Amino acid sequence: MNDNDREQIALFRFSLISPILNRQVKKQNEYLAKVAAKKHNVPYYGVREYSPKTIAMWVRAYRKGGFEGLKPKPRNDKGKSRVLTPELKEVILEAREDHPDRSVSLLYDQLITEKKMLPSQASYSTVYRFLKKKNLLVNSPRKEENRRRFAYDQVNMLWQGDYPDKLIIPIFEQVS
Repeated sequence: MNDNDREQIALFRFSLISPILNRQVKKQNEYLAKVAAKKHNVPYYGVREYSPKTIAMWVRAYRKGGFEGLKPKPRNDKGKSRVLTPELKEVILEAREDHPDRSVSLLYDQLITEKKMLPSQASYSTVYRFLKKKNLLVNSPRKEENRRRFAYDQVNMLWQGDYPDKLIIPIFEQVS
């Protein structure tokens, strides 16, 4: 959300509360209920419904801070993980240090298998974003030879056969 979006939202909020501020409304509670009963097309957010309490809160915010009080505030924790604890971050970084060539998916599965982390503590995408932010993703291709299935250097190194899972032996009766 940029500054223009915040300003558009503040203008929308002001348009809803301006009759209260201009004292055009005799009974504020009735007006709030009437406005809250409608669906509103809000800039940036789309179609929304608001409770009378929320709209009354906008009136208080305007009286306290003016037009700036109506603008949505940016998050204080923007860019910071709310899920990963410092201890869990350290566990992930140690695992990455021990296995720098593993993919994030394998690393995540390894942490869960070794019970160093529970799936409820952090999702795969959270671990991926954390490692990406630290520039610890594996970008290089694997360092293996070109391997082909069923290709061997010498003849008869691999034999392959096919058999049914049940062996049916026909039994013939002798006719006398």
